[in-house]
Amino acid sequence: MRSIQMLALLGLVGCGGVEREPVNAVGVGMAEVAIPLEIAEITDVVVAVSASDIQTPLVAHLAIISEMATGLIAGIPAGLDRTFSVHAYVGAVLVCTGTEVVEIVADTRVTVSVLLDCSVPPPAVGEAEVVAGFNFPPEILSVTATPSSVVVGGTVAVEVVGTDADGDALTYLWSATDGTFDDPSAAATNWTAPTVEGDYSVTIQVSDGTTTVAITIIITVTSSPA
Repeated sequence: MRSIQMLALLGLVGCGGVEREPVNAVGVGMAEVAIPLEIAEITDVVVAVSASDIQTPLVAHLAIISEMATGLIAGIPAGLDRTFSVHAYVGAVLVCTGTEVVEIVADTRVTVSVLLDCSVPPPAVGEAEVVAGFNFPPEILSVTATPSSVVVGGTVAVEVVGTDADGDALTYLWSATDGTFDDPSAAATNWTAPTVEGDYSVTIQVSDGTTTVAITIIITVTSSPA
């Protein structure tokens, strides 16, 4: 975004002497700031007057009316090197700054010109709607193997029944310590036993796309029918 410059015109009246207490003369002044349309969102304009002999800076919040910001700064001790710092905000975000050093003369109205730099635009804002979702894991209702004991090289029909409380589509994956499956991704399939007898672990995994649950059963392979 291009740099936007604003001219802040500060009308001020100084007070006599450099000592804050007692004040010999009370200065009365007016600060006028012109805000261009590009930054009409400005919500606060602050002027601070400081110097080495001013213990606490004098701060004034200007009233914003239409495209102007106006206000009064009174009681400024007369003297050299009075620094006028101007800050413009959109909400809590500082968007424009500028400073000028002038002399305040006792019982005299002084006009101060401050060039404001508005090269940093206020950030864009928006709204976001947050919706919390829940996922319940799938549940394995039953796993069957028919028969539960088979001869070497024989076939066992295995089947899993699963459900999902969220209604998510389920996927299946069969695995075993040995042997082969006709279709390892089907809920019901056949397992062909290996040619070596023993007890073999057959595992079924059921997933809803987010969570996976599994159950393992044991199938006995023998060299001769039971």
